[in-house]
Amino acid sequence: MKFNPDEVLPYWCNRTAYLFRAIFDQRAEALGLRWSEGVILLQLGMGHNTLADLTRNLEHSHPAILRQLDKLEKLKLIERKAHSDDRRIKILELTDAGQKKLGELREMAFGFSNELYERFGRERIEPAIQLMREVTQFYGSEIPQWCPTSQGPNTGKQQVLNA
Repeated sequence: MKFNPDEVLPYWCNRTAYLFRAIFDQRAEALGLRWSEGVILLQLGMGHNTLADLTRNLEHSHPAILRQLDKLEKLKLIERKAHSDDRRIKILELTDAGQKKLGELREMAFGFSNELYERFGRERIEPAIQLMREVTQFYGSEIPQWCPTSQGPNTGKQQVLNA
């Protein structure tokens, strides 16, 4: 049997994820951000507020995330503050400008999500989301450091993008 990537789910997941990142990147550019910066702001808005937490929830290394945090700090969208119990840890906080930018990002993300629902139908997208959740739960324990979830830090509850 000959391997055909066109018939393999991971191939299409990867292609779709690439396309979604490219669209997000293009639309975030109008907000003065890149995908890598925007996704960090969205994660901060969900309560992921340390470098270690961001690394666990994003597909990037510590140095890569640090570079993005430096950019966000220069843009005055975040501040790094000392942890109350451990001075080695910095707590990342959104500034007022960062909160505003987060609102714009969420609005943009919801707009794109609504486009998808209108084009492809909620009745087709919701089962796809459920399938991706199940795949993530099943395989996520094998590679936890690279398997972000839709849960906030230590909440056990699913986070909603506009929460």
